[in-house]
Amino acid sequence: MNNPLNQKLEIILVTYNRSRYLDETLGKLQSSPIAGCKFTVIDNGSTDNTPAICAKHGAVYPNFHVRRNPFNVGISGNYLRALETAASEYTWIICDDDDFDFTHFDEITEAVTCGKYDIVSVGVPNHSVLPRGTTIRAPDLIKDPRYNFFYTGSFIPCTIFRTSLIQAEMMLKGYYNIHTIFSNLFFFVYAVRQNALIYITKYDYIINRQENIGYRPLHLVIGWIMVANQVKQTDPWIARAMMGEMLGGPFYPKKIAQFALFQRGFVNKNTYHDGLCLMIECFKFGPLWWAKVVPFVFIIYLPSFISRFLWGQAEKMVERKEGRKVKRPSNIEFGGEKGNRG
Repeated sequence: MNNPLNQKLEIILVTYNRSRYLDETLGKLQSSPIAGCKFTVIDNGSTDNTPAICAKHGAVYPNFHVRRNPFNVGISGNYLRALETAASEYTWIICDDDDFDFTHFDEITEAVTCGKYDIVSVGVPNHSVLPRGTTIRAPDLIKDPRYNFFYTGSFIPCTIFRTSLIQAEMMLKGYYNIHTIFSNLFFFVYAVRQNALIYITKYDYIINRQENIGYRPLHLVIGWIMVANQVKQTDPWIARAMMGEMLGGPFYPKKIAQFALFQRGFVNKNTYHDGLCLMIECFKFGPLWWAKVVPFVFIIYLPSFISRFLWGQAEKMVERKEGRKVKRPSNIEFGGEKGNRG
């Protein structure tokens, strides 16, 4: 308990109706370097045996707590609940279904206990595009179009942060934007505003094994652009960086093509409506951005069998290039609870 990391860092795990994953994750973390930290599980009103799993593991962890929402407030709402709960100097919000690599964890221990950094970005394979092993200010990082600060941060467990970065106005904006699924983006917008000092680790520590995304692919893109349109009202340069990560530079057209092809080829739910919303939100940001998505809206109107063929070819390319099997999410709903991680 005298470990300085235990005094500085708290772990908050968000979960909903995924007791099998939760049991496995809590079991693995018992012997990890973070087991002695304050550990809080925020149960988003689960209807399975999540409370029993928490009781089982609560007897093992030295500083274990459970906070149960009376009803499910969605992944974004539970993320905001986690921010409200955070009380230690540093906070690490994790999910119930990810795996961890603690091989080089001394790097994180040093970064947190030195108290120098506002954010420690811990990386996740095939997600982060950041300058590894670097210390950099958030405004300088988002000015470089090669990197994806916001997209990396949108994967919640990627970030350990100084709890004092949480601002009341940021929380309010997050609650107003729960419907976008990206309430957590406001944390990073305010981190840029506060000139946060970031340390980007040399190694990846999170292994994303998420099997269900819980939302239609294009709904994710639309939510992202809705947030960017709000940020544009007060911080247009930050909003442009956000749009650049979704539709610009090295990230375009890869992401939008991926989402459009998958939704049209496999999901086929509210697809035409999403295409219309995508064009409207992009037009709000500017005609240039609208023009960028028009070719992909055309994909939405292709026959499904063509989209499935194109997606299949794209899957093969990714698997050859990255040496991994591409997972197709299932149980996709509009903001539904199937596969909802939080």
